[in-house]
Amino acid sequence: MRQSTVAVLLDNPALGSILSATLASAPMLKVRSFEAAVGLAAYARLAPIDILVIDLDDWTEADLVDLKAGIAAGCAVMGLCSGMTSARIRALRAAGIDEVLLKPMSPRYLLERVRARLSRLARDAAIAEIEPAALAPVDWSRFGDNVVPLFG
Repeated sequence: MRQSTVAVLLDNPALGSILSATLASAPMLKVRSFEAAVGLAAYARLAPIDILVIDLDDWTEADLVDLKAGIAAGCAVMGLCSGMTSARIRALRAAGIDEVLLKPMSPRYLLERVRARLSRLARDAAIAEIEPAALAPVDWSRFGDNVVPLFG
């Protein structure tokens, strides 16, 4: 199993260190911590990122759209936010944020959510590899109107 890369972009160095250390405790994760988007952009040009963890309190929705389009294109984005309203959640979803976690939260909870997101990404990639013909709906009309075959 290949290691997945998780980038952590937080302005708060203490919180970034704690979250990065907790995520790095999982052997399947390669964690890269950044305090500025410039460093993240330089890294993203050199290596792929599977998941980006970002503090949403420091970003506007417009900035997040630009970040997702440029730096984080093709990776899942998990955001940490201290306050949520339904309007803010809708705006963040529209900006391309895949999952929002409410602060304060346990670093172990973040690790659990990152693992869940990675397994979901792996499952989605496996489904994408299935031939489209295998996903085509089955024509059951040969059995008549009110017969539903239960097995094969």
